[in-house]
Amino acid sequence: MSELRIILKSKPEEKKEIFITIGKKLSQSRKSSRKKLEGISKKLNLSVEMLNNIEAGDVSKFPQTIHITGFLRAFAEKVDCDISLELEQLTLQESSKTKKTPILRLPYKFSFLFIIFFFIFFISLIFILSTPEIKKEVSDIKTLENKKFQYQKNFNTTESENEEYINISSEKPLNKDYFEILFLEETWIEILDENKLLLKNGLFKIGESIMFEFKKEDSDFFIKSGNLGGFQIFYNEEFFAPFGLSGQVSKGFFFKEKINTVKNVRILKNEY
Repeated sequence: MSELRIILKSKPEEKKEIFITIGKKLSQSRKSSRKKLEGISKKLNLSVEMLNNIEAGDVSKFPQTIHITGFLRAFAEKVDCDISLELEQLTLQESSKTKKTPILRLPYKFSFLFIIFFFIFFISLIFILSTPEIKKEVSDIKTLENKKFQYQKNFNTTESENEEYINISSEKPLNKDYFEILFLEETWIEILDENKLLLKNGLFKIGESIMFEFKKEDSDFFIKSGNLGGFQIFYNEEFFAPFGLSGQVSKGFFFKEKINTVKNVRILKNEY
């Protein structure tokens, strides 16, 4: 059973076959006209070896800077041979190499629809962003970003030289009046002394804690926080629940005054 094979020729192979066809036609015409290669060589100023290569269909030895089609046309005129069809095929081969990829252009109708769709989408986006609810959400996001930046800035702030008030070790001071802040949520906090002199500030994570000692009987601390519900106090062997809700911001309070207020509220609750 015979097997049918389809061989797809590449463009270089097709071009080679065209040169072979041209060479055969030129050779037959020259021999028919009884002209010698030496005489044609002198008229075309081309060596006999090159003419032999043309008739053999081998133009690989020609310099790339030389346009071989010009010599083929001149050779054909000398031997009265018509190779116009083959030269046209070579021209098509060359033009296909430099042919640019066509640019995909949408029909006018589709281009117009696309512009209309884009315009409607743009107007809708402006309308959505201009609604009070969206404006508020965007404003809230910006506020949160500003707070985050401020917290980070405060976290990197250099602590005051009054570090004698601060004890950040895990061991509690012995026989000293102190209080400890235990962080239940990520919280920014700022601690100042009774004269509003900065002692410590920063953004603390869950599980961290800081302790402060009362060096004098009448000394006190002023506390600011960006999250009143994010920490609790341990003071005089007693825990005090968070002084506010999660995320509630406090502009500041004196520690002892706050503790006394909480204790008074507890007493009133117990009485009633």
